[in-house]
Amino acid sequence: MPRSLLRHPGRPFRMVSPATSALPTDRGVFRAIKARTLWCVLAVLVTAGTGCARTTPAKDEAKVPLVEQIGQLASLRETKLVPLREELARLEEENGLPWQLMEALPPPDENLAAVFVDLFPADRLPGILAEGEQHLQALRDPEANPGGLAEARSYRERFEPQRLLVRTALRRPKCVFPIRFTAGFAADLGFLDQVTAAVQLERLFALEAVAQGNSADAAGSVVAQLQLSAALAAGKHPLVRFSAARHRAAALNVLQELVLSKSFRRQDAVHAYDELRRQIAIWPPDANAWIGARALGLHALEAAKRGRLYDILTREELTDFQEQYDMKSLVKQVRQNADADALYFIRAMVRVLAISSQPFFQRRAELDRLATAWSEALMQDPPPFVSCRVLLPQVAPGQAIQARDRANVEAWLLALRTALGDPPQQPPINPWTGEPYQVEAHDGWVYVQGIGTGEVGRHAAIEIPVLPNPKADATP
Repeated sequence: MPRSLLRHPGRPFRMVSPATSALPTDRGVFRAIKARTLWCVLAVLVTAGTGCARTTPAKDEAKVPLVEQIGQLASLRETKLVPLREELARLEEENGLPWQLMEALPPPDENLAAVFVDLFPADRLPGILAEGEQHLQALRDPEANPGGLAEARSYRERFEPQRLLVRTALRRPKCVFPIRFTAGFAADLGFLDQVTAAVQLERLFALEAVAQGNSADAAGSVVAQLQLSAALAAGKHPLVRFSAARHRAAALNVLQELVLSKSFRRQDAVHAYDELRRQIAIWPPDANAWIGARALGLHALEAAKRGRLYDILTREELTDFQEQYDMKSLVKQVRQNADADALYFIRAMVRVLAISSQPFFQRRAELDRLATAWSEALMQDPPPFVSCRVLLPQVAPGQAIQARDRANVEAWLLALRTALGDPPQQPPINPWTGEPYQVEAHDGWVYVQGIGTGEVGRHAAIEIPVLPNPKADATP
């Protein structure tokens, strides 16, 4: 980084490390969406219900909001940098540009996602989420008092119509959320809060059922939570994929509470096992999320080329950069170097996509090498700043979220399979750690350890009772 851009030339340049940067959460993919300075205002201008796919950009820009105009990548597509033109042409052939990732919406009665349109009042949703989390905390408390349980039940029953609507909608054959990749980080993902509220209600319902000794209802609720998680995971927006992982881990922790209850039965385990086995069979490629991330990155780079660097930064990044750089000079340099920056980003994502099909433990070394290369690229003059300081540092944490998600599910599949009397000859390899899961069975219980994620089970292990098959044990 040229020292002329630094406000404090004597201060070492602080690189964002993929290993230590904040993990993407449900409140922000790599970028915290609600922290955008301009996009949050512009997003409300995006016309609702126009999620149909297109093979070419919109023609009448006068009718297209600015945020969506940027999604057409007009400035980048007009580049004089021949390799960038070639790469963009390749992406268009692969249907990887922002407007090409927007799927046509099925009829509402066929689309699970349609149930989340105003399922809960938008103005009340923050309070609903906060109150729901409070009740979940109370139910998880081992010393929860009856009054707290009654309050949680009363809260859940207030929204029972919404819970039942979602249960019915789970029977619909398709699920396509109206994600406008052409809006970049400003795309309206309000449905994620709607889904979170619905999942909270199912978790409350399941924990109540466990407390009441109704294991069948609890198992059905866990399966519904897993199905909602899988529906989110099927898309290509990285934030939506990462949100799915969080909901799935929460559902598996409710499953742990269920299997430890006295009412837990073999059929409950079969119900959960069948759903997890189905999800593993259709597990979406990790690369899908990075195809979506690449489209978001191109939107950000188009904005940078238009001199709108401020609009693609989180508040935290903006504060950080203002302390380190002369922002006027930085905006100018980023704008002038945007084509080279975009070319660097596209080529970097080629490698990211290439390794995404490998088990995560096999990717670690390459991710470390890539992180080093991206850090060294920031020493160039001029550097690919947006790529290496804003976008690419979040690849490793995002891939880690995906890997832990898969490891959690495979650990539970192993536990359920073993408890049901069909253990594998050898424990499978944990995709997160690269080591075999550790399975112990004694005193009528199965323990699966070596998960390594810290997200499921109790005391770093899944515990489940052995569940013999009555038919197999019956005397002929």
